[in-house]
Amino acid sequence: MKLITPKLQTFHAAVLAGGRSRRMGIDKRFLEFEGGALVDRALATARAAVNGRVMLCGSVPGYDCLPDRRADLGPLSGILAALEQGLTMGSANSAVLIFPVDMPLLSPLLLQCLELKAREGWPVGCQAIGFNASELPLLVKCEESVRRAVEDLLEDPDPRARSVRKLSERLHVLRLESAAEDAELFANTNTPAEWRQIVDRVHA
Repeated sequence: MKLITPKLQTFHAAVLAGGRSRRMGIDKRFLEFEGGALVDRALATARAAVNGRVMLCGSVPGYDCLPDRRADLGPLSGILAALEQGLTMGSANSAVLIFPVDMPLLSPLLLQCLELKAREGWPVGCQAIGFNASELPLLVKCEESVRRAVEDLLEDPDPRARSVRKLSERLHVLRLESAAEDAELFANTNTPAEWRQIVDRVHA
């Protein structure tokens, strides 16, 4: 497999926080976890994981946010906004590390595994790097071809097309195997039951 290894790479981060928490019943971005709100934990994880800008995508009261590119169209709207920011920041070899606010068990070390793979070299044509265990987190190149792919999906009238899974199918994604013991790190919380499972896991 032919690899392209840029001399210098800048990794930004985009924390997706634009959801409405319908299934949770309350704003999950402010759920208390290990002494702080989920949104604060996600931002701290992002800052520890990347060497570039950290963006909070959505509209979170009291926080400096990057508004979704198109309102009420799901996570791809936040991804598009982050990519457009990345494309305007001037680095020819930049990528955006994307993950949602509701994955509190993600660690900077796990996220940096994606960056390490990128530093070793991107396979020719590769546009993103992720894990087999989950659609997110995903390290996405700041390229015009990627931006167009996201925009095309957002313009699809079928809501089922506007998903991270569909984006992964559209892009050339290199998927890494994660260790079996790391499986729980990819847990996210959409419902009260899922939230209880995460809290119980941490306090077990």
